[in-house]
Parts: sequence; C-alpha cells; structure tokens
Amino acid sequence: LREFSLDVVVADDRDDALLGERAGTPHGADGNRSVRWTAVDPNDSELTLDVQYSVDGGGVWMDIAKGLKGVSETTWTIPGATARTARALVRVTARDPSGVSGSVKSPLPFGITNAAPTFNGDLNALLASRCLSCHNETTASGNLRADVYRRVGATGPLGMRDQSDEVVERTRVGAEQPMPPGGGLTAEERDLLQLWDWTGGVQ
Repeated sequence: LREFSLDVVVADDRDDALLGERAGTPHGADGNRSVRWTAVDPNDSELTLDVQYSVDGGGVWMDIAKGLKGVSETTWTIPGATARTARALVRVTARDPSGVSGSVKSPLPFGITNAAPTFNGDLNALLASRCLSCHNETTASGNLRADVYRRVGATGPLGMRDQSDEVVERTRVGAEQPMPPGGGLTAEERDLLQLWDWTGGVQ
C-alpha cells in the first residue's frame, strides 16, 4: 500500500464489527451498514475515496459510493437482490490529487443472507447429494452422521451441529483432509454451510 495509511471496518447499528460473521438481512432497517475507514496522507492532501463491495471474495467489485471527500464513513444499503454469500468483502480506495492511490479491504469475509439457513430445510438437499454416501446411519465415516442434527443417544455418532465447525473447515478449498473426497463442494455449497454455522446452526 503506497503513501497512505488506510483501515476499514463494516459495522451494524449496534456498532459490532461484521468481519467473519453474518452481515444481516438486506431489507428494512437491518439492511443498512456503516462502512468506516481512516485514511491518512503524509502530505496532508485531500483524498478522494471510492467504496466498493464484493460477494465473491474479491473477484468482482461493485460500487457503494464514489468520489467521497472529507468523510470517514458512508452508509451501505445492501441490495435486496444480493445473492446469499459467505464471501462478502468491502474495499476502500484512496487517491491524492497527483493520482497516487492505495486501497484496503476488510481483512475477513463476512456473510449476507436474507434468512438463517436451516438444517431441515436449506441443508437437506446439499447433505443428501454430497454427504450421505459416507456419513449415514450405516457407515458414519469419521463418527459423523449428516442425516441427524445432534448425536442420537449417549454414544452414537455425532450429528451435523455437533461437528459443524470441523465440517466447514474440511470443506474449504485446500483443506488437508477435504470433504467430500475427490471433488469438494462448489463455492455456493460452501457458502450455505458457512452461513448455517455462522447463524447458529438452526435446525
């Protein structure tokens, strides 16, 4: 990052940082997010700032605000049509009058979803098609069943909610022991699992 000192945070109305957790419902009062930053130029020049967001981990960036001057905060109204994602990022780019620029993005991805995914609803088809061949009542590979929410009985295999953190970790790209073996999940499938975990693993 040349010339500038930049920092950025995304917060909700309670002033909680939303880096690495669900961003909230993109409708009504809960759809507004405050994007805040500090931008310091060593020559005390007036900076022009552009604020953008991405829903695919930084592959494509879309504008929140452009050409801002003399401010350190803007309101982001999350579009209602935004796809459910666990890979959202915000980026702030600063330029001085000579054209020197620098940018910084939120250090961790966060989530955007209209509603918390559920085990019995949203996850049902994913688990049936991608997980049950190994994690069922008969085989329960790794002592995990993907067809139950919690462990059945005191000594039975663990359910999805019992192991949700590990399941999310092992379905990441580049995991040491990836699941499912031989292919892995799509980005959208991983988003669904991550959002389910972040929002409390609703049954």
